[in-house]
Amino acid sequence: MELQIPVTKVPMKDFMGRFAEQFFSRAKDTLNPEYLPGDPKHAPIRERLNRLSLLRPPFPAQAEVIYAGSTHLYEQGGKSLTLSQDMGTGKTLVGSTIAMMGSRPQRVICVVPPHLVGKWARELKITFPNIAVHKINHAGAIEVLEKAYKENPGAPKIPEFWIIGRVRLRMGFSHRAVTNFRRTPYSGVRRRHCCPGCGRPLLMKVTDKEVADDDAQKNMDIIVNGSASEEEGDIETAHYAYVTNDWLNGKRRFCTEIQGGAPEYRVAPGCGSPLWEARRLSNKSPAEILQAALHRLPGIGKKTIGALMEYESSVLRGIANALSNGDIHPALGALLNKGAVKKVQRYLDTTGFTVGDGNYAPVEYIKRYIHRGWFDVAIFDELHELKGDNTAQGVAFGILSGCARKTIGLTGTLVDGYAASLHPLLFRSDPLSLLRLGYGANDGARFQREMGIIKEIVTEVEEDSLHSSRGRKKVYRQTRNLPGLHPTVVTNMLLPNALFLELPDIERSLQEEAQKKGFGTIRLLPSYRETFVRIQQTPDQETSVREFCDTLLKAMKDAMRLGNKSLMGPVMTSALYAADGGFADVVCHPKYHEGPLAVLSALPTEDGLLEKERFMRDLVRREIAANRKVLIYTIYSDKLDLTERYRRILVEDGTDARVLKSSVPTETREEWVQDVIRDGCEVLICNPNLVKTGLDLFEFTTILFMQTGYSTDTVLQASRRSWRIGQTEPVRVYFASYAGTPQMTATALMAKKIRVSTQAKGNISDTGMSAAIESDEDDGTSMLMAIANDFLNTIRDRSHDAITGAISCLAEDSTEGEFTANSMREIQAMLAGRPAKPDATVPTVCIPPEPAAVQRPQYAEEEDLLAMVFGIHQDAVKTPAKPVRRRVNVPKKPQFRELDLFE
Repeated sequence: MELQIPVTKVPMKDFMGRFAEQFFSRAKDTLNPEYLPGDPKHAPIRERLNRLSLLRPPFPAQAEVIYAGSTHLYEQGGKSLTLSQDMGTGKTLVGSTIAMMGSRPQRVICVVPPHLVGKWARELKITFPNIAVHKINHAGAIEVLEKAYKENPGAPKIPEFWIIGRVRLRMGFSHRAVTNFRRTPYSGVRRRHCCPGCGRPLLMKVTDKEVADDDAQKNMDIIVNGSASEEEGDIETAHYAYVTNDWLNGKRRFCTEIQGGAPEYRVAPGCGSPLWEARRLSNKSPAEILQAALHRLPGIGKKTIGALMEYESSVLRGIANALSNGDIHPALGALLNKGAVKKVQRYLDTTGFTVGDGNYAPVEYIKRYIHRGWFDVAIFDELHELKGDNTAQGVAFGILSGCARKTIGLTGTLVDGYAASLHPLLFRSDPLSLLRLGYGANDGARFQREMGIIKEIVTEVEEDSLHSSRGRKKVYRQTRNLPGLHPTVVTNMLLPNALFLELPDIERSLQEEAQKKGFGTIRLLPSYRETFVRIQQTPDQETSVREFCDTLLKAMKDAMRLGNKSLMGPVMTSALYAADGGFADVVCHPKYHEGPLAVLSALPTEDGLLEKERFMRDLVRREIAANRKVLIYTIYSDKLDLTERYRRILVEDGTDARVLKSSVPTETREEWVQDVIRDGCEVLICNPNLVKTGLDLFEFTTILFMQTGYSTDTVLQASRRSWRIGQTEPVRVYFASYAGTPQMTATALMAKKIRVSTQAKGNISDTGMSAAIESDEDDGTSMLMAIANDFLNTIRDRSHDAITGAISCLAEDSTEGEFTANSMREIQAMLAGRPAKPDATVPTVCIPPEPAAVQRPQYAEEEDLLAMVFGIHQDAVKTPAKPVRRRVNVPKKPQFRELDLFE
């Protein structure tokens, strides 16, 4: 008799929801964390933070990250630490404080984006007392490093921070060719380039095409056939010629092949001597170099420089040294007015000054001439920018990481959706951890295959044979990477060396602190809402764009079958641009191609505007009527420039719109933005790459992406320019995309990559772009990650999720659930323990409110530094509410036309 056991099928989500607590309890018993909040054994670490006497005390959540990171690096002996924190969570404060938590004063080198050198220096000076800050983002960086190293090769007496831009860190030096140009017994009457080491005439390889070209033979003097290899049995032949000036000056060459001796004069292996030498950028005298350096300073003209050059050499040397250290010498200050002094100081804070003209890479100097460990900690800001496998910046990151005792990486977007991009970062920061797992420096492809997701397309083609009874079979394989991450990457590679912090975590810790002190509801952050807008073209536009794209894709596929991949770039660019650029003729005419591949005639419209442009105009009308400024992103700002068109559309509608161009230097963009805001700017239009790092755009509380592009880092960074600590008004972010076009496919891919990126941090909430993913079929997401998501979904706190949704027109755009935040003055008063005001709670309101709807309690003049940095900045930078200008085409309560869009 068989025993039949009833089997009940339970959906995975229900199963995980039923047993989530048991799984979570088992996971806690299995894991052995290095740091446990509140554990008495970590009291020495907490006491060490108190001894630093920070001028800007961290928030409770930031302090916990500092404790955990310090325990990992200094108590547990960790080599590297990655801080993956949301934009605006204080990565600079947390990372630099962890670097200061050693048992003795630390020497720290900070590698940051070039335009943030001055900002880092300012934040360090207002955070830590009694520290030395050196900015070496100039060509004289090596000179400053050499002097400091010779004066003190040991541990520093006080904490030292050395700040350098990542571009300056990997700068290369100029070089010139060096050979002996003379006659030899082997060259006859003509003079040849000879190796300075062995003295033999130098040879270079030439191609078969050059051999067949009569002009090439005359110019290069092709003389010999043979091989430089002396291995027995080598029958491969090559063509050689005497080296030319163009060959020598092309790049750094070495003596590899030479002309052998009599009687055969065959090709012989060279001695390997370098055929180049380093050189300065110019042959100017020291006085001329100093004058050129002074001339680069804003506010200093020829007359002032002429007066300076009359000083004695000792005074000039003092002026140059002061400028190199970021200061203005009294002798120079006496010749400048107040405005010029401010301009010079601003330039010194952002760019730096040097009289040198060499470009030898500082990282090479550190590697060769400064002993390993002189820098205790190396901090790399915007770590994701250094993930390039073979880039100069990525190589410099690996070299400097190996020269320092500890490495700290700061990033807001650690994962871009692909596993392969993590491999260089993990290996360069802590190579031993990856070597233990069996991954070497060149195993990026294998890492993507085993820890990510790949899609391999295998095509078999059978061919009939007339000469055999058996047909031939050809197999074509095509492999491409897909967004996705294996859960073991998080558990085995990220969690052991990474800490994650999000803005809601900081708010949650403040709310707990407020409850302990008897305060009311405290909100550090306002609501954050992401909305995906699916825009439908008119039937005529949809037909024209589809035919244009189909023609392009067919031409590209036909070319690829013949082995020609040169059409891929122009075709994809035109296909993505077609829907947005259809206001005029769109022509796809690749270089070196006879005639255009396809032409999209200007799309017919009633008022000359495309559907997405109408949505942009209507959105700007509504937001400005509610006293909210708008930030518009477009990826087309170079050859296919749409910024000026968008600006013209809005200006003609009565809106003050400005365009931020790439010609504005990175170090002055923050000042440029504040100037246009004070001038009445209501809408700012730019490429997201221009503002994705280093700028706090609190005033622009509504953000519209007209296109997203393919960079996960850019989208995530640019979307958080205004939702950060210090913002009090709700922030809205819109992603607009045309349905049924290639840009919708690009948007869906971006949504998948963002989902993977946030999942790696344990955040599985939906984003506004999630609505662009129509189906999860062939998504490639592994079952293990799906199970992990279901598990996390049952235990996570949903109170801080972003408000997400999808709309087809503005009439569907609901603002329900939006709320404001407390000002930094109120939060600082709570942390200081001052009595709470009767109306200290923040009401939940529907936005847009009237300008005077939110009442803020005012405190006495007692302020500390944190309130000065955040609260005062918040009140001073934001311009007074500007009354809405009445326009003929914009009524007081604007009514918006419902676009003919579909879900």
